[in-house]
Amino acid sequence: MYLYNTLISHLSHQGKRVLSFATTGIMADLLPQGRTVHNGFKLPVPILENSTSLMKIPSQRSEELKLADLIIIIDEASMLSGNTLRCIDLLLKEIMSCHKPFGGKGLLLGGDFRQTAPAVPRGSDAARIESSVKYSPLWKDVTIFTLTGNI
Repeated sequence: MYLYNTLISHLSHQGKRVLSFATTGIMADLLPQGRTVHNGFKLPVPILENSTSLMKIPSQRSEELKLADLIIIIDEASMLSGNTLRCIDLLLKEIMSCHKPFGGKGLLLGGDFRQTAPAVPRGSDAARIESSVKYSPLWKDVTIFTLTGNI
């Protein structure tokens, strides 16, 4: 969490607009103006293969997303399903009127993919793994950075 808060602070001091989201409310509370992914992107529950965001466009929230320089979805991003990532992608493409992945916005996904997987009610281990963002077609557009030490 220290790393994310430091990054957000550094970018904010450079005049960048940074939005932070987390997969759980507890983690969102630890971020500056953090929101849960579901709240911040107005995602339905449950998120199915054909689900889309419930966000009204235009709205204050969509304008915040449009003006953001960086959108950080952090800590336990491994808990996001591929369907969640797809919903966010479609929403940002619509808001930005841009067909690039995530509407051309930079996203930072953080977390340890060896720790947690998306929740799949009554799903097998294989079903949880297959629902992961790592199995999303969008994953090919992800650049992976690995931290190698603690400070």
